[in-house]
Amino acid sequence: MPPFRGWADLVAEDDLARAGKLVVSHERHEILLLWNDGSPVALSNICIHRGRKLNEGVMLGSRLVCAGHQWAYEIATGYCAARDRYQPRYNLEVADGRIRVEFPARRGPA
Repeated sequence: MPPFRGWADLVAEDDLARAGKLVVSHERHEILLLWNDGSPVALSNICIHRGRKLNEGVMLGSRLVCAGHQWAYEIATGYCAARDRYQPRYNLEVADGRIRVEFPARRGPA
């Protein structure tokens, strides 16, 4: 089966704002939604380093730190400065109070 491409409606913006972070599965993708400084962000929930689940990590300011080996990713970009690598992230939009995410994920600068 070819990978899913396109936009998917995942969750209400208010639900994410209340929770701070949510994990949503769609078409075999595990997406970590984060509420970052008043805006939603969508990253792959599987860490590029050792495959740990990033939702088990902790948010420290503008960074998300993986619980496995403490790789720290900039939440807005997915960039890990210490390793000069990017965690995959998803384009998203908010429409009618719903968060929609574009597939596939992408790596690299915005």
